[in-house]
Amino acid sequence: LALVVAAGSQLLPPWFNGSLAYGPPLAAMILVGGVLKARRHHAGNWILAAAGIFALSLTLRTLDGGAGCFVIPDGAGEPQFTIGTHPLWHLLNAVTLYLLLRAGVEDLGR
Repeated sequence: LALVVAAGSQLLPPWFNGSLAYGPPLAAMILVGGVLKARRHHAGNWILAAAGIFALSLTLRTLDGGAGCFVIPDGAGEPQFTIGTHPLWHLLNAVTLYLLLRAGVEDLGR
């Protein structure tokens, strides 16, 4: 399924910025988190939180195609350097990984 989505994402408009390939991991987090929460397992909350952060991260990655949200102007007020939203993609992915690890590690002590 992931391979089909990744291959199909090449046919989409460029403003998707290749982000559709990250859909299956997001869907897996939502599915697993939802099942665990329905079974009243505490890890479900952590995994669903990770899915929410990852969805935000993925949105920022998609918007990064040309959106310069951090612009450093030169002396004349013209944009000299744009960073975009890509650093936020990486930072939020780190938060996602932390939440997923927290879900797994918390079970070790029980």
